Amino acid sequence: MRRGINSSAVLGGATQTFSTTALTLNGTSQYVRAPSATEFQLPTDMVFSFEFSFKADLMNSQETIYGKYNDTGGSIHEYYTRLTAAGQIVTGALKPTSVSIYAITFSKTFVINTLYNAVIASSGSTLKLYVDGVLEQTVAYTYSAPRQSTSAFSIGARSRPTGDLLFDGSIGTLRKYNQELSLADVQSNYNSGDIKCSDLAVSGAVFDVDLAKWAGRDQPLIDNSGNGNDLTATGSPTYTDVGLTVECT
Repeated sequence: MRRGINSSAVLGGATQTFSTTALTLNGTSQYVRAPSATEFQLPTDMVFSFEFSFKADLMNSQETIYGKYNDTGGSIHEYYTRLTAAGQIVTGALKPTSVSIYAITFSKTFVINTLYNAVIASSGSTLKLYVDGVLEQTVAYTYSAPRQSTSAFSIGARSRPTGDLLFDGSIGTLRKYNQELSLADVQSNYNSGDIKCSDLAVSGAVFDVDLAKWAGRDQPLIDNSGNGNDLTATGSPTYTDVGLTVECT
């Protein structure tokens, strides 16, 4: 059974099937977003983790996986994680003064048409990237308290009313924790290449949306954490088979 009743909505016209699926975004008009909430903010101590599964169809420019940007058209953000044209994950966060705390490009190279499960875990002084249950890289940064604003949260685009830096591909799961996941935690959510269902996720997620279980166009995407931060879709995204296997036993 699910742990909560929160949901999100899909923007831009995505499609859906019901076996081994993920939310598929067209890179031009489709994304999902939710209004600002405490759960989306980076904690003051900068101890947090994001877990997400994705498959890129194209890598033409920086494409947003998730982030918090302002809604007035400017570039000021709280944090972001994107996939670059070179197939690398770049992630950044800002101080309240809008000066960067870090802007890190991980060295791991991702390729198109391949499903990955990734975790970015922060200790307050290091960022770790895990891919498919394996620690790929640890990068040090200097702690500073993060910017916290009323900006919307989005998946698949910068969270502006019209969206830009859109993701071209599929996203299956996204969870945020206000804790640094350990290797054991990461591996408990990943087993033999299969991403486990939300019910078996490490406890303590403050945001947990399973985009592989979306009910259909114009229906909310449910936040399984119990905090009620459901997402709204733009552009009518679809669901397609990306080889995602969900283990619920």
